[in-house]
Amino acid sequence: MNGALAQLIALISFGNSFLTNGNVKYSMTLQNSTLKYCNSMVFENATLQQNANSIVNNNIVGWFNYLKNTKCRKLKLRYHHSISQSQSKDHETAGFVGGGGTWLIEAVYDSHSTYWIGKEDLTHKDKKDGKIWNITYSQLLSKPDAFQPNYSLVEAKQKLASILTRIAAFADKHNMDYWADIFQKAKKNLTITQPVVDYYKDFIVIENYSLSARQVLFAASTAWVFGGMGSWNDILYENEKDNSLNNALSSELYDAVIEGTIAAVNSFPGNNS
Repeated sequence: MNGALAQLIALISFGNSFLTNGNVKYSMTLQNSTLKYCNSMVFENATLQQNANSIVNNNIVGWFNYLKNTKCRKLKLRYHHSISQSQSKDHETAGFVGGGGTWLIEAVYDSHSTYWIGKEDLTHKDKKDGKIWNITYSQLLSKPDAFQPNYSLVEAKQKLASILTRIAAFADKHNMDYWADIFQKAKKNLTITQPVVDYYKDFIVIENYSLSARQVLFAASTAWVFGGMGSWNDILYENEKDNSLNNALSSELYDAVIEGTIAAVNSFPGNNS
């Protein structure tokens, strides 16, 4: 899973914990692994952009407090595909800035919702600790394009299991052991009682999600192979038939990863089984 999406999920998970419990049991700070390269984070209410005091707060807990004080009930993860995919598909551009469709945070109130989108700015490119990015989350002025629908965990798990089986077999057929192992590891997460991720181990408050939700989310996270140079997307085959099949499988996997991620993250609050 890429860092920007993991960061959104972390804000939603820790934010929901705060909105539900009134405090941050596991504090989300710039030390969170999803913010490893972030030097500052600012939240802006775009509807007040003419006001000199438009910055909601320049820290994460301050934003959580703002949401609670304005009677936000919960946060949800939202996504919509790029309007035009005539040149490149979203799974092909997901590893690049501005590609792969649009991810948002929905803040749900009793009678309406507001939507927040993040933007990264390179502000400290020479910092030795790697914290080179400033991140700004802004509230949109209007409701964005139609979202992907809500998904059930059962359907998301079935779709992930199906495509991971087929794409792992495709990778194995072409002697791509590294990629086949990744797909098999992702599929294994769907059935084991202790699903795992290699990166961003602190991106959710674990006990707030059911085992099924964690299985689906960690499988989707592991199956995120949509980077730039040197990624699964960057592989070409000797004949067009294999290239076409790979593109179809990759597109299906991307959609299954999106569905699984949304279903799992938005299942909060879940039971603790």
